[in-house]
Amino acid sequence: MASHNKTYDNENKVRKMVKRQKDLKIPTELIPNVLYVAHL
Repeated sequence: MASHNKTYDNENKVRKMVKRQKDLKIPTELIPNVLYVAHL
């Protein structure tokens, strides 16, 4: 489930992932991460 409706331009990042993939895997440092904090 998306946290919001905003989209981001990530073409360059995806191209880097495709270029550096080996055996259908990409380097860990290219995987985007999102910090999610749940408020209770």
